[in-house]
Amino acid sequence: MKAITLLNFKIILLGLTTFALLYPLAAMAQITGSNYSYFGVNGNIGFTDDDNTSIEDFGILVNTKIPITGNLSLRPAVIFADDTSYLIPVTFNFSFSQTQPLVPFVGGGVVFGPKDGLLLSSGVEVRLGDEFVVNGGINAGFIDGKTNTGLYLGLGFIFPKD
Repeated sequence: MKAITLLNFKIILLGLTTFALLYPLAAMAQITGSNYSYFGVNGNIGFTDDDNTSIEDFGILVNTKIPITGNLSLRPAVIFADDTSYLIPVTFNFSFSQTQPLVPFVGGGVVFGPKDGLLLSSGVEVRLGDEFVVNGGINAGFIDGKTNTGLYLGLGFIFPKD
């Protein structure tokens, strides 16, 4: 019962934090180059099995991209699998032009879950018009001297609209 209470607290905390960050930034976001926000749902496939995080499990990854400034973005995510893990990376977006639909990114941050640690995240997003983006990547969590890796791929909904 204690684990359920802690899980609910983490979900509420992440939701409130994400809302607090999204609300002002979403209003300022422009849909050009890599400077747009989206909310996505992805499949996650794990490559390791250390039971440290959900990065290494088969599950659902719910993510968002929030432009911070220039080519930097905050990309918080939650992985729902055997356990729940929270990923909070800051990434550098390699946007080569304002009209380029392909945006690779790389960055780092933290992962919280059954165990906490550092996170490396890289991937690519491909914009499909003004409403959708395909996004995918690889996450690597470094916890207790072990590396937890996983691949995700899914679809995001871009907001706000022009």
